[in-house]
Amino acid sequence: CINCIADVLFDQRDFPEAKEKYQSAKSLFASIEDKLGLGNCTKRLGDIEFQNDQYEKALELYDEAYRFYSESGSINGLANTTRNLGEVFMKQKNYPSAIKKMNEAVAIFYKTGDGMGLADCYNNLAMIKKVQGEIREAIQYAEKGFTLANEIGTPEIVQVSAFDLVEFY
Repeated sequence: CINCIADVLFDQRDFPEAKEKYQSAKSLFASIEDKLGLGNCTKRLGDIEFQNDQYEKALELYDEAYRFYSESGSINGLANTTRNLGEVFMKQKNYPSAIKKMNEAVAIFYKTGDGMGLADCYNNLAMIKKVQGEIREAIQYAEKGFTLANEIGTPEIVQVSAFDLVEFY
């Protein structure tokens, strides 16, 4: 499974090798018209560009992945890719677009019951509101993220949320 090897390489932060494997897997998925496989590979290629601070390329790839997920009917893929788009906009300091995408992702994660995705979006929204100087709203989002992450028992998100809250108080 080329895609599985690419995932391992990505987790090891060997982005050049992972990129090569995802591109190979993407070609195979294209040859059998597997839209979900195409979405997954394209999203991961976007993740690599994001990790390399290549935000315009990441946007292009996330947009492409979004289309594949739409065609395949993958709600989880749509939710994660929408959040990724919001994160790229955050890095570009395009806060109105980031907020729009994060709120879209919140709505999808809410429908799917993905508490971890919700908590992550709330933490992102808290960071955006903090940068915009809207501290009261930032605190509300950080508290939502903390409460949700704590309920789920997701230590890494609890830690991020707690750190955000400490900064506010």
